[in-house]
Amino acid sequence: MATPPPTIIIFGPTGQTACSAARTAHSHGAKIVLAMRDPSKPIPGLPTTEEQRGNYTRVQADLTDPASVAEAVKSSGATRAFIYFVFGTKDYMRASIEALRDNGVEFVVFLSSSSIGLHTGDRDDVTALRSIPPEAIIPYQHGMVEAELADVFGREGGCVALRPGYFASNLFRLKDGIAKGEVRILAPQLTWDCIAPEDIGEVGGVILAKGATGSASADADEHAISGNVIYLYGPENRSMGEAIGVIGRASNKAEAVRVTSISKEEMLEQFVQQKMPKPLAEYLVKVQSDDSGNGDSDPDWRRPRNREGIENVRKYTGRDGTGLEEWVERNKEGFLAQG
Repeated sequence: MATPPPTIIIFGPTGQTACSAARTAHSHGAKIVLAMRDPSKPIPGLPTTEEQRGNYTRVQADLTDPASVAEAVKSSGATRAFIYFVFGTKDYMRASIEALRDNGVEFVVFLSSSSIGLHTGDRDDVTALRSIPPEAIIPYQHGMVEAELADVFGREGGCVALRPGYFASNLFRLKDGIAKGEVRILAPQLTWDCIAPEDIGEVGGVILAKGATGSASADADEHAISGNVIYLYGPENRSMGEAIGVIGRASNKAEAVRVTSISKEEMLEQFVQQKMPKPLAEYLVKVQSDDSGNGDSDPDWRRPRNREGIENVRKYTGRDGTGLEEWVERNKEGFLAQG
């Protein structure tokens, strides 16, 4: 008898990554439950006609509200889930993770961060995760959620952490400067992988639909995984200055966008003006500084297990990752939009 398709609950489907995970898992036959704070909101990456014709339903749920998580899972019958980190939860999402497990979810894919590897190296154990210093706010907070997931769901087949590099969508922060013809940033010569959020989501969607080695509901498939950490990177590393040039050309700027290198203090002020919490802004300034680690002696030091991460995109999607030019062309309207 054929195994029935899984029911998968996707949190945050209005974002590019989660939306891609939902559409990919759906393309593999899964029933998709779209968990949203406001289910009446449009989902930019999911056409209304596709949603209406497909096996999609919407539910109200918020990862900061464990009771809503419990109700969404229980009412939908979901057995697999895609979640992301929500800043500000004092228990590192422990209560919401338990709500997933206690109401029927057997397998979770968590959108984590490759920055964890800057502190843990090749170690993926809970002890290493809990040793990340709190001041390294992004790896620390994501690492603590990974540790909670491992504690609740186990290390063998119950959860997978996707650890992507620098999201290409972070480049939207620069659109105002690009529109004005000058972008003022810290260390424009540093290189980043600029992974497409849609590629991250596609990997997550494949894993959600196919299951993981060791889980009770796993399907025998070449995509099934044996570990619980997957690094993901874009196919090539580009300097921020190069990336700005790519966006400027795609936006039909008559003149090249000027790139001006600024101080740490000015970069910090920019982030704060963008409503970023100051501890997060301070961490990002540190990471983007020339003296934040190994300098430029090893250009890949910000990308732990870089080659592995590039290959993982190919392994799970069956194609090379999306290049920067292609991603910018697909998303150029976002750079042209006001506000």
